[in-house]
Amino acid sequence: MGTITRNFANSLSNQQGVNSTFKNLMINGDMSISQQGAKTGANSDVGGGAAGVDRFNLRLNATTALVCSLTQTTDVPAGQGFRNSLEWKTTTAETSLGTSGIVRYGQRVEKQMLRTLNYGTASAEQTTLSFWIKSSVTGTFIGELWDREHSKYNSQAFTVSSANTWEKKSMTFAGNTSDAFDLTSTTNGMEVSIWAAAGSDFTSGGATTGGAWNADATYRAGTVSNAFSTTLNATIEITGYQFEIGNVATDFEQIPTDIQLHRCKRYFQRISRPTHGGNTVLTGANSSGNNLGMVQLPVEMRAGPSVSQTGTNITLYSPDGSSNASASNPTLSAGSFGTNGGRFLWGRTGNIYSGFWVDLDNDDSYYNFNAEI
Repeated sequence: MGTITRNFANSLSNQQGVNSTFKNLMINGDMSISQQGAKTGANSDVGGGAAGVDRFNLRLNATTALVCSLTQTTDVPAGQGFRNSLEWKTTTAETSLGTSGIVRYGQRVEKQMLRTLNYGTASAEQTTLSFWIKSSVTGTFIGELWDREHSKYNSQAFTVSSANTWEKKSMTFAGNTSDAFDLTSTTNGMEVSIWAAAGSDFTSGGATTGGAWNADATYRAGTVSNAFSTTLNATIEITGYQFEIGNVATDFEQIPTDIQLHRCKRYFQRISRPTHGGNTVLTGANSSGNNLGMVQLPVEMRAGPSVSQTGTNITLYSPDGSSNASASNPTLSAGSFGTNGGRFLWGRTGNIYSGFWVDLDNDDSYYNFNAEI
């Protein structure tokens, strides 16, 4: 894309919807943003931007014993300009993957972000997925595009040849001339994923779709070798995850960290303790049986977020800070949030008046706002 100035880059970061300003349709492909830290998953999705780094999710289904950890690391391919990768590790090995078994990692893309692909027209674009991967087990893995709106799949196999060695992989996919996305929608349009294991429901076709679109799910994961999932402490590290228009894997598009964080906050953001310590202040008023506080989010979100409270050292105080009018670890009972902010409701404890302090007493106490796809 070439060099861009800071002011121009900042203006681009504020554009929501059409993704034409960045060649990489993936957000956080350099794995640099990890607002929620390391996570684990067992026979369920680890989504919501929670799979070790923002915007990526781990999909597990029909596993018997498999437990995976997802962690941001500093192990990166030398000389490529990366600072972080994502480590995906089997902390408990799989024993019997079911026929509908799924072990894959990737990113979901809003339909409106896919406008430049021109799908559903004769001008549908070819696309290329590329990434750096380092795996402790060799074998066949699968790169896949999943059109969620039309239930079609496009997949290709790739091979990890040398264990514990950084290798760059790329694969080119045909454009979909038949099916157009609803380009006004902010819901899930496409998943861009790497399969590490699969059951027969996704492999019995005997091959992948070979870079063409297909509605038959039995070709999705083709000849994937399931050794990663069945090997205790097996690791896969990934960085430089790029999905772009064209049939060539170009150099990775390096995005300034502040812009990358801004883009991630469209899907997940949090209120945390100020780095200098002290209190976080929210003005508010009592409603019947609750304390109410208003919040203006710093970045507009994709949709009205779900809100959760993390940590056990959160206290509400009356304006004078008196301890006999405090609510320790208040219950977040309800709330109403839109894309730009909204209100908290806490179950009332004590006599807390209009206007109050919210004290996040420890660095591990947060309020989380999740609008992931």
